[in-house]
Amino acid sequence: MHSRGRILIAVSITTLALTLMTANSFGDRLSISNRSFRATWRSLELSAFALLSCPVTMEGSFHSATIRKVPGALIGVITRSTAQSSACSGGTLTVEVESLPWHVRYAGFSGTLPAIRNVEILIVAFKFHFVIAGVPCTTQTTAANPLLGFLNLGASGAITEFSVEEGTTIPLRGAFPCQIAGSGFFRGDGRFTLLGATNAVSIRLI
Repeated sequence: MHSRGRILIAVSITTLALTLMTANSFGDRLSISNRSFRATWRSLELSAFALLSCPVTMEGSFHSATIRKVPGALIGVITRSTAQSSACSGGTLTVEVESLPWHVRYAGFSGTLPAIRNVEILIVAFKFHFVIAGVPCTTQTTAANPLLGFLNLGASGAITEFSVEEGTTIPLRGAFPCQIAGSGFFRGDGRFTLLGATNAVSIRLI
């Protein structure tokens, strides 16, 4: 073999090895500082055939202190949720407690490794009963129509907020206006802390 050919092969092998080392150095898991959490929204909005806004709280836990970055993986549950109907504007909202626990699934992350900007999660089986203008309706997320959320991270990896996005629509069930609207979506930025405390929960690559 000519020396030039040997050199090219050696360079290719070295480049491949460095690429694999770099990819592996970022890790395939996420580490969570605290497994139990509470998410609170002063104003979680539901946009259906009209706009409803309510204070909502969700509490739950991650299954493990580490999460493998596998889209769709079940990583935790929401075991308790409340909505303050008396403080709602545009109608009332009630949690359908029989639907608990709700599943929390990993969806992905955004940012340039190793700096993660946010972690995307999906909440499935989440169910609410709401009334707007005297019309009762029900909305429930499914695997096909989950609630999409972003755990936004600060520079230190601490979760600064839980942002619910309107990227996925959720089917509506109930009376005539609900059937006409067909679907709605939630949106709002909430706090995400350790359950029973004000401490931040942090996420980092390992």
